[in-house]
Formats: sequence, C-alpha cells, structure tokens
Amino acid sequence: MDKDAMHNYFMSVTEREVINGILNVKNTKNHCLAYVRMINNINLQNLKKASLFVDIINRSIDAEATKLLANLRDERLPDKIETTNMQKYTVDWIGREGLDPETHEEYLKNFITHFYKNIIKLVDRAMRKEDSSALGQIITEILQHLHACNNSVKVSGLILRDKAFRFIFCRCSTAAKTAWKR
Repeated sequence: MDKDAMHNYFMSVTEREVINGILNVKNTKNHCLAYVRMINNINLQNLKKASLFVDIINRSIDAEATKLLANLRDERLPDKIETTNMQKYTVDWIGREGLDPETHEEYLKNFITHFYKNIIKLVDRAMRKEDSSALGQIITEILQHLHACNNSVKVSGLILRDKAFRFIFCRCSTAAKTAWKR
C-alpha cells in the first residue's frame, strides 16, 4: 500500500471534510469559507475536554496528527481557497474547560460577524448567478447554504448565543420554507 492510500485510512474526519468540501471544489470563491482556529496552551489535565480540540494518544498530543493538520492548515488549504474566504483566529486556552463565552467574547463576536457577512455575500452571489433560473434552483442553493451552516454549527459544538447569528438562522429558515411553498 502506498503512502497516499495508507493516509486515506488514518486521516481525521476534519481533514476528509476539508478535502471533500474545499480541496476538491473547482470554484472556492463562490462556494467555500474556511475558519481556522489555533488554540494556544491547551491544558491536558482535562483530557476529555482537550480531546475535543486536539488528537490525543497515550495521554499526550498526537504529534503525527498535529503534523498532518499543520500541512493541511498551512499549505494545502491556503493554496486552494481564496484568501478573502479564509479567516484565521488564535485564542488562548483558559482554565480546565478551554474556551469560555465571556473570556473569548471578542473572538466569538468577530467570528459571528465575519461568518454572517460572508455567508450573506456567498448567498447574494449565488442568487445573482441563479436569478435567471427556475425558482426551484434558487431555493436549492439557499437550502444548501442553510444546511451547511446548520451542520457546521452542530459539528463545531458552537452554542447559538449571539442574537445576530440566531436571527440569520431563523431568517434563512423562514425564507426557505416560504419560498418552497410557492
């Protein structure tokens, strides 16, 4: 078995999602956003919590997984995605839990604001592109973005605390349901 075939069996779920969702996409400018979060000083005393953010092997950070992630994050992803569609954040691990809504409030607000503006931009761009098509195709595009957002929120474990984010989610859901009934 060659190196690439072997890597296919050992890659993380996140890496597989990035490959299928960004690296294998022809036009990332109109369809993809990437958010990269670096977490400094992860506390390994609470392995259960730490393992939600990094790969752990033998009660330590998995060096091989870290190397593969760095290659994906620092080389393959930036080479493929438009610079304007990629946002990087660095946050510090706080206490045993790591990320705290109050301590990391500025990071969360920046993330939500950037995400909101850029999702709107992608949807607007898709709507302009599809304006001459049948209503069903427009709705399909809207629903694809809505489902991508919804799945991203579920996967990342992000709690919908910010009013703006909840507003967008509700607005998109209502608009899609209303348009679908026509």
